Amino acid sequence: MIANDPHLALGTPSTFYPMGLASPGRVEAFGSGFPGIPGVVQGYNRNIAWGTTNNAIDVTDTYQEQLVPDPSSPSGFSSLFKGQLEHVIPIPEVFRANQPGNGITNDIVVIPPAARSRRPR
Repeated sequence: MIANDPHLALGTPSTFYPMGLASPGRVEAFGSGFPGIPGVVQGYNRNIAWGTTNNAIDVTDTYQEQLVPDPSSPSGFSSLFKGQLEHVIPIPEVFRANQPGNGITNDIVVIPPAARSRRPR
């Protein structure tokens, strides 16, 4: 699965055109590109998917949440939302990360999930 954000306003007509490139045994790529240009800008093939993001503008949203101890929550914490407690549910995930710059190609390390939730500071 891949997610990307080309930063196009919802009311603006898309600059992308659905397309596919196929040459049996050589190239099979599908997705979207620019009209008149033979290339898939955002798309996928049998092995990978790719997308684009425009970082020219600030689109960061910041939220502040108040975490409070809550023995009834699976994590032991809840977030206070409109005066109501909302349980903080831990979702353990394993991540894999490349270690660039050490001279080893595709030096992947496994980052295990945190052992337990910690009290917020």
